[in-house]
Amino acid sequence: MRYHWKYHEISSVRGRFRLSMFGMRNEQEVTFGYMRFSYLVFSERGAGASAQKIIAEIDVPKQIMIIKRFGQMLYNWKVSTGRNGYKTPGGVYRPQRMYKIWYSKKYNNTPMLYAVFFDRGYAIHGTNAVGHLGSPASHGCVHLATGNAQALYNLVNKIGTDNIEIVIRN
Repeated sequence: MRYHWKYHEISSVRGRFRLSMFGMRNEQEVTFGYMRFSYLVFSERGAGASAQKIIAEIDVPKQIMIIKRFGQMLYNWKVSTGRNGYKTPGGVYRPQRMYKIWYSKKYNNTPMLYAVFFDRGYAIHGTNAVGHLGSPASHGCVHLATGNAQALYNLVNKIGTDNIEIVIRN
């Protein structure tokens, strides 16, 4: 299991750091003493970040994704989800890790642009096969036009992974 580490707070007691660790669906707080953090991914968020809760809702039968904040629609995009023989997992998720570009080891190093992973190897990511958007065409990931995937990636990066909920309805 890979974890996304998020900077939580720095206590003023003898250089101790407090970190929050996000796994699949749970959160654990861990305190470390003096150590190097060069291998951890930190993200600092503003004080009002929790007020910016975003919902990314994917409607598999309709092949659309709607991004909402405070019940107001921000975006409405066509997507491609799992084609025949491949299923996009339904449920409620949080982003686990993000990459501007990720190469799928399972599918011949296919590039996954602006990938936001939400469940094991499943991600929302950009595709150049925009002619397939609006119909099932993936191996289970949620495909978006690359510009839309970049907008989602930037939004998640701005507000933080703990402030977005990914809802997939099958």
